[in-house]
This record gives sequence, C-alpha cells and structure tokens, in this order.
Amino acid sequence: MKIKRILLNPACISVFAGMLGVLAFAPFHLYPLMLVSLTAFLWVLQHSNVAQAFRRGFYYGFGFFGAGVSWVYVSLHTFGDTPIALAVLLTAAFTAILALFPACVGWLLNRYYPDNTSLKLWLVFPAIWTLLEWVRSWVFTGFPWLLAGSSQSYWPLSSIVPIAGTYMVSFLIAQIAGGIIYYNYTSTVFRRNTLIYFAGLLLVCTALPFYSWTHSAGTPFQVSLAQGNITPSLKWRPGEAENTFKHYLTLTEGHWDNRLVIWPEAAITIPLPNANDKLNELKQLSQQHHAGFITGIPYESANITDDYNAAVAVGEAQGMYFKRHLVPFGEYFPAQTVSKAVLYWLQIPMSNFKAGANSQNPIVYGGAHIATFICYEIIFPEEVRRSISNTGVILTLSDDAWFGHSIAQAQHLQMAQMRAMETGRYVLSATNNGITAIINPHGKIIKELAPYQSGVLTGEISRYTGETPWLKFGSNIFLAICIFSLAFGKMREKHLPNLGPRRE
Repeated sequence: MKIKRILLNPACISVFAGMLGVLAFAPFHLYPLMLVSLTAFLWVLQHSNVAQAFRRGFYYGFGFFGAGVSWVYVSLHTFGDTPIALAVLLTAAFTAILALFPACVGWLLNRYYPDNTSLKLWLVFPAIWTLLEWVRSWVFTGFPWLLAGSSQSYWPLSSIVPIAGTYMVSFLIAQIAGGIIYYNYTSTVFRRNTLIYFAGLLLVCTALPFYSWTHSAGTPFQVSLAQGNITPSLKWRPGEAENTFKHYLTLTEGHWDNRLVIWPEAAITIPLPNANDKLNELKQLSQQHHAGFITGIPYESANITDDYNAAVAVGEAQGMYFKRHLVPFGEYFPAQTVSKAVLYWLQIPMSNFKAGANSQNPIVYGGAHIATFICYEIIFPEEVRRSISNTGVILTLSDDAWFGHSIAQAQHLQMAQMRAMETGRYVLSATNNGITAIINPHGKIIKELAPYQSGVLTGEISRYTGETPWLKFGSNIFLAICIFSLAFGKMREKHLPNLGPRRE
C-alpha cells in the first residue's frame, strides 16, 4: 500500500509522465506517448493549486528533460574531460533550468485561469504550453530541443507542419490531451461532439499530404555524403589532422563522378588559410570530375583574433558559410570575463568561435542555391525559415560524435525532418558519426547510414521552389491562434461551469 501511495503521488506521476514523453521522440518513435504524457500532466495540474502547479510542472520538466537531454553528461564528461561529479552537477543544473518552462506552464495556467472550464482544457492549456515552447526557442539564445510537435514526425498531425510549423503540432497534441480529459467530464452530447472533432482533425490531417506546396525545379543530381566516424578525442589530437584528411579522402575516392561530394562539420581540422594546400587538392579533384565539393572547416581570420566554424565549397560549387548560432559555453563564452575565469578554474576545454553575419550569401552549386547550417542551427525553426529565401536545398553539417552512443543523434535528425516539412525542401544531413541521411521535402528519410560506422551515402535529389504557408507567415499563424485562445478563454471563463475538482 505504501508503494502504491508513492506511485500515485502527484509528484511521482509528474516525473514519470515527463520521462514517458521522451519515448515519443526518436529513436523510440512511440508517438502516442507524447499525448499520454501531456494528458497525465494536465490531469495533475487540474488537481493542484497555484504553488503545487508550479512544483509539479517542475517535476514534469525535470523528468522530461532529465531523460531527454541526458546526453549532455556524455559531452561534458566523456569528451569534455569534466570530472564525473561536476558533469552530473552541470547536467542537473541545465535540466533544472529547462524544467522551469513546464513549471511556468503550471503556474500560469492555474494562476490566471483558476476554474477548470472546457475552454481551459481545449484552448488555454494548449496555448500556454506552445507559447512556452516558443519562448524556450529564443530566450537565453534558445534551446528548442524536444518540442512536443517534433515527436509526431511520422503521425498524421505532421501534415500540419508545412502550414503552421512544428509549434502548431505541439498545440494540437496539447489540445487533444485537453479533449481527452474533457471527454470524461461531459454528457453524452458533448462527448459525441468531442469525437466528431477528433475524427474531423484526423480526416483533415490525412488529406493534407496529397497537396504539395513546393515543387521540383531543374534536373535532379547525385550527392555523396561522407561519414568518417572519428571520435573527437582522436580527431582533435595534435598530429591527427593529416590522418583524418586522408581517411575522408579515401572514403570518397570512388565518388567524385557524382555531382556533389560533401564532408561533415570540421572534417578538415586544420583552419583556413593554413589548410589551403588541402583545399586546393580537393578543388583539383572536383574540377577534374566536374563535381562540386563542400566541407566543414575552421576558419581563422587574418588578425588571428576571430575564429569561425565554417563550411567552404570548391570546384563546381562556390561559396563559404560562417556558423551564426553558436552553442553557449561549447563554441563561445557568454559574459566572457566571468565565464572564462570559471571554466578555466574548472579546467573544462572549450572553443571560442565568433558568430557569422546574420545575412550571408548561400553556397551555390549549378542552379541550386544551398542554405547551409552547421550542427545546432538546424533545430531552430524560425532561423531556418529566415535563411531559406531563394534557396532550393538545405544542407546541415554536424559532428554528433560529441554526444557519444546516446539518443541525441536520432533526436537531431528528427528535427531536421521537421525543417524539411516546414520548408518543402530536401535536407541533406552530413554527419561525422551518424546519422547521415537524405530527407525528402515531406520529411521522410529516403536514405540513411547507420551510426557509428564509416561510409558514404549516395542518392539523388532536386532543388525545390515555392513557398509553404510556414515559409510565408512563420510563427504568425500559431501565435495568433494562441493569443485568441488565451483571450477567449479568459472572457468566457465566468460563463462556463467548473468541470473538474476544485483545488485546495
């Protein structure tokens, strides 16, 4: 009986519900569990006062992010050489910061909408949940990892993505969770209306994929993506740069007849301009085979004060890209005077890159303008949207080896799938150790390489033109829906019956 009491404790339910939600994402793909997770979370909030709602929201967030971003520990300890105790502490602190967002969902919901009305379930909870996800995507430089909508990449709800983006899918999942609870409180007539709504939503989502917002333009061409599978501890070891270069060169020696050859983030570890001789060798190979070549490479400015995480193209491809959205503490130091001193004392090895300009010319190959992103950048829906104008293909270069053998690689690729759906473009994901993949404009992975092995992935793609509604309007659609939901829910609150149990 004591164990049963513990398991049925709202705090325990909150933590478990959060952890359960992670199984909805890649690599598990148990999509309905995100709905189960949010339904349980909302049920707990219904039985909470304002202070309890904040605490239980925090518990939910700690379970959700604690399980979902546990790979942070691997980056810190295994590859950052951070002591175990400190790595655990820093991972827990990061998780606690993220957990504040679900905590705020609980507090805002019960503070400003104290009555458990039908509109609170159907409109207010989805609006607050989604708005907090949106805030999380930009506050403190942003971290839109594990957006609820991203978990639905293969479910019918994903057909909403080209219209209103990933956030709108988050709204709908939260709305269905509210509908499930509402169903249990209402009469036969309202239950029937609830089922009719669910059936109508399913019908619309099933029909939408038959319409294509974008279309192929130009001749399809072959691409080859190299996956070197080199661990960071070896890749960045002094004296290993030449071996890494030769490894990638050997991998792709039989693929130069393809139109475009791509190496991942920092495949060449010697910074430009010191690596000009190697780049010239690759340029000659490309020109000899009438191919384009793109690789990730560090770039050092002439005054040696500014370093960039870059991508460069040679041969039939032309252009250079400097990473714009850097990882705090991983690629640059916020509040440098304080953070540098602290990190030096903790003996955590870090980089210090400078962010590239917000507006950069795309890499060009033939008639295709390629929107390029490096690693972390592909997870930001709005930033990708703002950079996609007049480009026909999306390329993301990454080195997920920093996450070790964890769930991060699959989660990262799933977010790239959402960007393909939002923009209606092919996405090429070239990674060091996986998961290298080609994603079609509908977000489906048409080819991929297994992680943690060397290889080259070859496939055929096309550049795409046209605009999805998401590309045209961005967050405006879902923001308008959320604002309307909050305002309408507040205006009608006093005119609707209280459905659920009153809080203490």
